[in-house]
Amino acid sequence: MDAVQFNIKIDQQQVADLFRRAPAAAVARFSKMTLRNAIRIQREMRERAGVGVTGDLRRSVTYTIDTHGLSAEIRPTASYAEAVEWGSPPRHVSAAPGTPLARWADQKGLNPYAVQASIAAKGTVAHPFIRPTYDAMRPVVERDMADDVAAFVREMNNGRV
Repeated sequence: MDAVQFNIKIDQQQVADLFRRAPAAAVARFSKMTLRNAIRIQREMRERAGVGVTGDLRRSVTYTIDTHGLSAEIRPTASYAEAVEWGSPPRHVSAAPGTPLARWADQKGLNPYAVQASIAAKGTVAHPFIRPTYDAMRPVVERDMADDVAAFVREMNNGRV
């Protein structure tokens, strides 16, 4: 599901210089920044995913932070997230009791097998939420990261780190 995820990476020459000058302080600072932005992006992606009928897609949006805390991945884990984001061509989808389609159709008061037949004949329409999250959050995260790096540089130059 590489096509439906949001990655944060910290990669600037100034940051590399900070890591050489004060490695422990830099890792701690940027780990907090990565976590803060991962949570912020997760919240935005969940809002854009919409609650739907079951809320499964929204709840499936998670983040993972790498072992150094300098990289985060924010993505939905629901098996159907890609079909929601991009739409899908006609295909078979199980309408067996307990499947996401059956639960959704039941809560909408629809016959799950009729919905299954429609998807098999027409596919599904895209309801993007990942790309719009990326487009909305990229400038916010970039600004936050730039501000935090600048503040950290000032603190180091003033001897506070």
